[in-house]
Amino acid sequence: MSTETPTNGDGETLCAWCGRGPVPPSRGTKPRAYCSRSCVQRAHESRKLRKKLLGAYMKGRAEEAELRGGKSRDDAGKSRDFPGRQAPAKSRDFPKPQVNPGVPRPAVPVTSAPRSKGRRPLLPPAPGVTRETLPLFGDDDTQPGPLDGRADTE
Repeated sequence: MSTETPTNGDGETLCAWCGRGPVPPSRGTKPRAYCSRSCVQRAHESRKLRKKLLGAYMKGRAEEAELRGGKSRDDAGKSRDFPGRQAPAKSRDFPKPQVNPGVPRPAVPVTSAPRSKGRRPLLPPAPGVTRETLPLFGDDDTQPGPLDGRADTE
């Protein structure tokens, strides 16, 4: 990318986007490179788009090289993962028993899960049956009243 601003034959600065000239004089310390705000905006959008396209292109090239590198047959004998014998893959599946028609399968005992005694019943108690209730705060003396904890009472 060139940092040099274009000039005409008389040495006047031309717009870096549209090429029209002369560019109005600077109001500060940095010299102007564009003739108007619209040229500044278009140049910014162009740089932004160029950067985005270049990034996408480089990403595509990297993915293509990775895919091409994985399918190469030039180094088929060389594995980068395991230098020696390849380790078997670990699986969560249980090994399947080998079926032999002459040998019966062993019987698996059916056991039920032990019942928990502290479990709450799913249905409410029958009419006339009362359930033991536990107080939330113990005695009535320890339960907070409606005015407890308020500083503006007195």
